[in-house]
Amino acid sequence: MEEVKEDPNNLNIRCPSCRLRFSVAPELMNRIVECGGCDSQFRITDEVIIHSKKIYPGEKKEPDLHQFRRIPSSSIAPPVGMQTINYAEFNHPEQLGPSSPLRVIAGVFGVSIMVIGALLLLISSNPSSPMGGMTFEKKIIIGGFTSLLGFIFLVYANPRTKIKAGVIGVMLAAGIFSIPFFLKETPSELNKDLDKPAEITPVSNEGQVADPIQTLRERFLTQPLESEQKRLAASNSNKSAYGIFLTDMLGRNKLTARDYLIRETNASLASHPFPRNNNNHLMVLTEVEKSFDQVAVIAGKLGNITETYPEINVIVVKVDNEQFIAGSAEKLNDKNHPSFYELNRLELQSIDLGRIQQAVERLADSDATLSRSDITQILICLLEKPNIDFHDSIARALLKWAEDPGPAAEVGLRALKSYVSKKTSPPEHLVRLVADYKNPEAIPTMVSIWETNPVIWDNELVKFGSPIEALVLEKLSSDKPPLRRATIKMLGEIGTAKILPELRKILSEEDPEVRLLAQRAIQQIEQR
Repeated sequence: MEEVKEDPNNLNIRCPSCRLRFSVAPELMNRIVECGGCDSQFRITDEVIIHSKKIYPGEKKEPDLHQFRRIPSSSIAPPVGMQTINYAEFNHPEQLGPSSPLRVIAGVFGVSIMVIGALLLLISSNPSSPMGGMTFEKKIIIGGFTSLLGFIFLVYANPRTKIKAGVIGVMLAAGIFSIPFFLKETPSELNKDLDKPAEITPVSNEGQVADPIQTLRERFLTQPLESEQKRLAASNSNKSAYGIFLTDMLGRNKLTARDYLIRETNASLASHPFPRNNNNHLMVLTEVEKSFDQVAVIAGKLGNITETYPEINVIVVKVDNEQFIAGSAEKLNDKNHPSFYELNRLELQSIDLGRIQQAVERLADSDATLSRSDITQILICLLEKPNIDFHDSIARALLKWAEDPGPAAEVGLRALKSYVSKKTSPPEHLVRLVADYKNPEAIPTMVSIWETNPVIWDNELVKFGSPIEALVLEKLSSDKPPLRRATIKMLGEIGTAKILPELRKILSEEDPEVRLLAQRAIQQIEQR
């Protein structure tokens, strides 16, 4: 076998028998050759080829390997007269391209929230505004929140000029924070002596006596009340507007007090409480038909009336926040507890309508043993109020508690008529309360209710007996088959002999069911 050593592309092989190394041409790959040392023959494959070891830069000291280095060698001096190139720092894509829509929206929102915060602080500095009672601490909180939120959005919206955006944000925040300090004339200063008697005859610098009515208006900040009074006067309304100035009332009780005053005075739903300083509120009740004294009695249940000013229709009430707290739930629901009836009776007189309804339902499910008369009277008053919608629970309680059903049935009849006028289905127990008393004045109302659904109200209408005969007989000619059949059945139960001719007329009708009901009704009347 000829050795070829001159060509660097030759293959280095080893004889599998004698392990002698040779160098052969690449063309002999996969061909059988003969070893020159031991005369054995073998095929050139990858198994006999000697693979050289890989050499990485730095493993050998040959100068030729420096061209493969990765780390510059300190031993090799840079070429003389050649300067190393310097590259500029690579910019982030966000700094090269246009701002994203999200950042633009964030910037607009940041500026907007700061402007809104500034407007709120400016509005709160006006005593006549709805936010005129805002305290200095609340103004600082609003200013801090809007400033911080706006600053964050401004910095986020400007990634290229964060420092500039931060400086602008700080300047805007400083402007917002300065508003409460520079606008000193707030309702807090105007009303800081509110609990003291009003000075109704102050003297001005010129020695002139100020108008006492105007002094009172400025003291209580009655601009919203004056606006309602002028509106009612311009519309020639016979209704009035009153201001209930509630002092020392906790914020969590504001809505409950508002609903109570609107419900009891039957005021318009447009009535609204206006915040003033130190947990005070001016509740403006509009379109009220009650007198000043009647409204004062209603408002007095919220606490103690400290001052009244009929000349400007303002009543000052120091609120008792304790009465907004419900009693012990365990005692209120334990029918065997000695205080069960007394505690639930007090709950019936609560300001919170939800607590009243719960007390009514508890009493309706209890045994009427104690305090029957006073509880009955309170339930009747509740049934008579126009803004009460749980008539079924009240009627169910009255069926158990009322010893004399007369007064309760009369009030129930008025409530029942309101359902008829609205063409809505009346509560079951309310109908039962009226029917049990059998008041003849309730017959037309009961017949009209029975006519809408005779299947449900048959048992209640039949309690009135023969007095309903004439009104029921009118439905005998109805074109509604269910009502006509119910009428025949009802006449059989309460009818007298004088209606027998009318019943015999329908014995010849084609409807077999009608004929059968008429025969039964005639038999019932003849057997009585």
